Amino acid sequence: MNKEKFRSWIKKEVVFIGAALLAITSSFFTGVHSSHIDFDVLMLLFNLMLVVVAFEKLQVLDYLSTLILKHCQNTRQLMVGLIALTFFMAMIITNDVALITFVPLAL
Repeated sequence: MNKEKFRSWIKKEVVFIGAALLAITSSFFTGVHSSHIDFDVLMLLFNLMLVVVAFEKLQVLDYLSTLILKHCQNTRQLMVGLIALTFFMAMIITNDVALITFVPLAL
């Protein structure tokens, strides 16, 4: 990777780099223990991400988004509908699962 690509990657991934640096810095103060990581939850979230990617490849999300768009007459109804859908689903499922599920649908 040449210097220009690396610089553009750094500019594009500022949040990721900041989070990684903060995580590394905090590990010096608290210490890293494998008991701090819940691998079952990580595997469930990873599997959910795989399902979302599969839905994108199979164009299920495109189909659902066109269904939603057919029922909305303007942008305001669309935004209120997506926010309400995420809000009420977050009551049933956890917030991170709701966001992982609905952000690709909104995009």
